[in-house]
Amino acid sequence: MSHSQSPVLPERIGRYHVERLLGRGGEGVVLLARDTELERLVAIKLLKPSVTDDEVVLAGEARIVSRLQHPNVVTLHDIGTYHRMSYLVFEYIDGESLRARIDRAGAVPFAESVVLMSQILAGVAYLHENDIVHRDLSPSNILLTGDGVPKVTDFGLSVLRQVAQDNAEVTGTLRYMSPEPFMHLPSGPHSDVYMLASIFFEMLTGRRRFDQASPGAIIEAILQEPSIASGSLGMALDERILEVLETASALDTSKRYRHARAMKNALDRFRLPRGGNEGPAHAEHGTVDFLMRRMTVKKGFSALSQHISELLDLTSDDSQAPASRLVNIIAKDITLTQRVLTMANSAFFGKTEVTALARAISMLGVEQVRMCVTSALLENEFELGTPELRVSLLRSFHTAVLARGLCELWGAGNRADAFTCGLFHDLGRTLAIHYFPDEYAAILARADRLHGDELTESRVVLGVAYHELGAGVGARWKFSETIIAAMRPLPRGAVPAPQSAAERIQACAAAAGALSRLVAETEDPGARDTALTDLAGRLGSAFEVEAAQLEALLPEAAQLTRQYARLLKLAPDVLPACARLTEVAALAGAA
Repeated sequence: MSHSQSPVLPERIGRYHVERLLGRGGEGVVLLARDTELERLVAIKLLKPSVTDDEVVLAGEARIVSRLQHPNVVTLHDIGTYHRMSYLVFEYIDGESLRARIDRAGAVPFAESVVLMSQILAGVAYLHENDIVHRDLSPSNILLTGDGVPKVTDFGLSVLRQVAQDNAEVTGTLRYMSPEPFMHLPSGPHSDVYMLASIFFEMLTGRRRFDQASPGAIIEAILQEPSIASGSLGMALDERILEVLETASALDTSKRYRHARAMKNALDRFRLPRGGNEGPAHAEHGTVDFLMRRMTVKKGFSALSQHISELLDLTSDDSQAPASRLVNIIAKDITLTQRVLTMANSAFFGKTEVTALARAISMLGVEQVRMCVTSALLENEFELGTPELRVSLLRSFHTAVLARGLCELWGAGNRADAFTCGLFHDLGRTLAIHYFPDEYAAILARADRLHGDELTESRVVLGVAYHELGAGVGARWKFSETIIAAMRPLPRGAVPAPQSAAERIQACAAAAGALSRLVAETEDPGARDTALTDLAGRLGSAFEVEAAQLEALLPEAAQLTRQYARLLKLAPDVLPACARLTEVAALAGAA
């Protein structure tokens, strides 16, 4: 059949009902099909030649690869044979390939390129750590979801080739191949690294590294071209990025990264400065750049974030600014205006009907307006968010109330400042839940599988810990250093005594975050009492506090969180954690 002819598609392949052709290439066709047992769309790659017809071996391989799950790898559900042709069944990604993205829009912006490459490396590293070498990495084999998350695909072909034990075969997309096959050297994870360097080069420049006219010329260039240097890029890059490109593309395999994880670690040293002499925790890096770009296209935080710094200044205790300035800014955001008026008219504050924004602000006072402003930044437009996001919002408010209570208990400073710091303590986690849902799911899965914690696994999956992500965004929003520093979690073990007023506020926020997490995640009352005692012991070196004092803060926090949930029109029982945050008052009263 010539390429000009339309292929005759099978109606069914096993349990899969074929719906239409997605594409075709030199090795076969890609079909959109429906899994009739699980009622989901899948992509089937039906190969022309049969790599192996040993169905027993294929079934064994299918069981192995179907267990592989990673947010940056297209899940391979199944492997089989159809009329002596091998086929691979992948999850269906409704997006475009990196190849199509570059062809359509040219070079990927630098910050996005760095983040995308780090995510691609995470996926390939996962394959390497599961003893799979891809052997055919190219922009065509990297798919982008609708949210721009890269997923590596077609790694199943290497599995089939390993089954066939055809190690002598030269495979891959020629322009992206490593030198090893042409030098009769063994391929391995280091060969994938070379291909990734060529992909990174193309993302940054918008042009192929090897674009010679004939196959022979391409092979000659691969064998003779020195490693990527600044001169070949035609652009100025940070020396650390140049070092990553140069090392990954080294002809001498002993000088190349041994596997994708090593390349990712090197790249992330640029993406994620880690303190010391490398800059503050909220230093510029690609993850935050990518998140800020995603915020412009995915529903979430409102334009209020553009004015947050000014609003916090205007509502500070020592502000001498006229109330009219505050009114003018709040009036720009309809949701915030409604929130201020609703709070002023609630039974909690008064029973008179207030319709004027200026009067509502005067009635509530600066502290309550500040709370309203900062909470609105988190909650605006999230009403239809996932249950996990709703719990995160309630936890943020719950933490803020507890931080205010701890501030008063310890005489640690301004209660309004403590509330604000508590409210934004978990900002990075909230951002991850909303803007990186796949990665967030992977964080939870790793924490469960490895019996670890979310904070540790957030760094593994995102390349940046929750609090560092929040700090980076907070810096862009021009938050104060106190608010940004208050995003740091409570240190492990005994908490050191704070040395300044700012550190006392930060300690209140971190302790409140730990206490709120304890309430949300602990179902058994006995386990909760033990956890409260442990937390009080850790805080004992910094503040004189007993478990009973911490528990005494919970009823008011639960009561106000219930009111806050009603204000947001959130069902307090959307998840068990949500119910625990709002029912502790009743439990404490019963006790």
